[in-house]
Amino acid sequence: MALAEQYAETPMVRGLINRNAALELYASPAGTWTLTTVGVDGQSCIVAVGTNLENVHEVVIPGVPG
Repeated sequence: MALAEQYAETPMVRGLINRNAALELYASPAGTWTLTTVGVDGQSCIVAVGTNLENVHEVVIPGVPG
């Protein structure tokens, strides 16, 4: 995905929506972000984009390194 090259956004969060799709949140150190969905066929769809993303608190998920 060109998000890394154009906006310095890298994957920050991934999660399953259902058996057929997942969501991915990409973010940059500058605070830009892009939310996508990805189907089992590998096709991505941009759902939303924005700026001023900030981490408000750390989430600890058991079994997930972080």
